[in-house]
Amino acid sequence: MDTAHDVSIREWTEAISARLAAHCEAWKNQDPASNNVVIADDFTSFWPDGCRHGGKPTAQQIRLHRL
Repeated sequence: MDTAHDVSIREWTEAISARLAAHCEAWKNQDPASNNVVIADDFTSFWPDGCRHGGKPTAQQIRLHRL
């Protein structure tokens, strides 16, 4: 099993920040394909209306819950 010991905190921060920025931009642009590339298949989220959603969001869900 590989470990993350060779990766610096800065590298982790940059990688996570890039994924978060891509996720937010895709959501803002209502682009489910680009959004879903950067999230896991078993993604779970809690939306502003208090609902829990499992899995990658559909185009309709993105339209209903824009940032």
